[in-house]
Amino acid sequence: MDVVQGKLLGSIVLNPNERRYKPLSELPSLVIEAFRRYAAIPDGVLHLEAFYDNASDRITLLEIQLRPPGADIRSAHKIYCNMDLEEIHFKLQMGLPIDSKADISGNYAMWMYFPTIDGVIDKLVLPSIKSKIHKLQYLVQSGEQTCLPRSLLMAKQTALKMVISNTNYEALVEDFEYLKKFQPFTLRK
Repeated sequence: MDVVQGKLLGSIVLNPNERRYKPLSELPSLVIEAFRRYAAIPDGVLHLEAFYDNASDRITLLEIQLRPPGADIRSAHKIYCNMDLEEIHFKLQMGLPIDSKADISGNYAMWMYFPTIDGVIDKLVLPSIKSKIHKLQYLVQSGEQTCLPRSLLMAKQTALKMVISNTNYEALVEDFEYLKKFQPFTLRK
């Protein structure tokens, strides 16, 4: 929600031992059950977004849609459990069989999109992380005039797209926290 202020967008697959995992993993079933009281839900993958308040342990449902998740959420999910959510979504809608058993690889994954800001790019900066890089895609170049984004899903308002994984969850969280403060470029003075 804060991308227009230059804040990045991203998420991390939660470890099942993490305290937030259980309530967040139960939320989709609760929402589906609530909606089923009013109408049948078509076959397909549901994308759910919610806010989790660490201080109160409260979850606030933001939205749910009948579609696979966007951005690189699908990429991180495929690394983590070897399931392509978009493929599953369309197979379900066409009535085709799916292999619905997740194959948890032991690779926790995350994705992050870094926004542009107002200024002229001087040089690109590579992050220093411990995790395996699956995607490192700069969408800006030196000398380019950039501005704060209106949306990070628009190419010229995203400076860098990343997908990384690690079998060590704590190391991935450490990289996630580092990347939240990382600036993938410097600006000309």
